[in-house]
Amino acid sequence: MSAPQSDCVETSDVLQSFISMYEELPVLWNPSDSNYKNKNKRNAALVKLLSVYEKCKPGTTISDVRRKINTIRCNYRKELKKIEDSKKSGAGTDDVYSPSSWVFHALQFINNFEQPVDLGNSQAQLDEEKEDVENENPSQIQATTSRSSIVPPLEPMPKKARSIGPIARQNELLQKACAYLDFSSKNNETEIPTIAKAWGEKLLQLHPLQRALAERAINDVLFEASQGTLHRHSVKINEGFSYESSTVASPVDSVPQIPSPQQQGFRSTQNDRLVNFFSGYE
Repeated sequence: MSAPQSDCVETSDVLQSFISMYEELPVLWNPSDSNYKNKNKRNAALVKLLSVYEKCKPGTTISDVRRKINTIRCNYRKELKKIEDSKKSGAGTDDVYSPSSWVFHALQFINNFEQPVDLGNSQAQLDEEKEDVENENPSQIQATTSRSSIVPPLEPMPKKARSIGPIARQNELLQKACAYLDFSSKNNETEIPTIAKAWGEKLLQLHPLQRALAERAINDVLFEASQGTLHRHSVKINEGFSYESSTVASPVDSVPQIPSPQQQGFRSTQNDRLVNFFSGYE
């Protein structure tokens, strides 16, 4: 009985093929690439790397490929840091640290995105890749052994709802209410007929008594109309009315008039009779 076959150990040839394929997929390392933020494009690129990496590690997954990328990039940054520290120490040109690993030189295409003096961007990029690993759904990405593997599209991650305090929530509701009232008032103004505004201006110019009578007549007409009882002969203005016998005082009638001499004599006689009448009871 033969001994079980052991897993193939990662060789320099496999790693070199892995890095070469990685260089051909800028969607995974170049932030200026148009598809850098496209999860589907990135996963399709990872599947291509998977087909290379699983040659030495059968059964490997997309998560393993991501971790491998993070490992080689982390080592690359460490080498950059050593070079930078060597230059800052005042070492001469011949004494500046020079990496001996061929992997460092093979990764020169990511040099512009891995500057040690700006580690914040690199760290942010690694954090994003780490987040992709944590959010990865195994049921959505199935590892295959061929380059023609199809990666199911990932569902977009829902954005975390912004939490707001009770005061901010109240302010937001008040703003919405004010906006609604302002919108409603503007709509109501546009719905009022222009002729109604003209009527209102005319009413303001009338004598108070005449305005009251006019408003009463208008209200009566509107009431009958709202009840559906208004007809062509409903409105009758001053029908059978005589201005000479009218008891309604007009603005002119309200001015006191000086009695004539005959009226003054009649009133004097009446007053004398009343005085004589009441004097008999004293």
